Amino acid sequence: MLKSANISHALKERMLFRIVISVFIVALLSTPGLMSNGKVLANAAGHDISCGGDTICNSIEGNEFNLILFSSAGSEMVILYNESTIGRIVPNVSESYYSKAKGTVKDVIYYLSRHTE
Repeated sequence: MLKSANISHALKERMLFRIVISVFIVALLSTPGLMSNGKVLANAAGHDISCGGDTICNSIEGNEFNLILFSSAGSEMVILYNESTIGRIVPNVSESYYSKAKGTVKDVIYYLSRHTE
């Protein structure tokens, strides 16, 4: 009777030791990735909103556009256009669903980042 209790206790100790080793190995393997992800997020918080690596967005980043800002059923959409080149755009929806403005690509990115549901 006493012998079986010691065997059971020894098995529990080995299992606990294996779990501790497994957790330690997972922590060692995931730490570099978590650190680099945290560094990227920390650096992104201190910078302006920008296009990142998108070349089309970067090519028009400083230009000012006419904007139509749509908001309907929790979805957001922005149309950028140049009124002097294209002409006046009038959407075929109720005016309660959109608003018009002037702005840059950064204004659009900021608008979309603030209206994410």
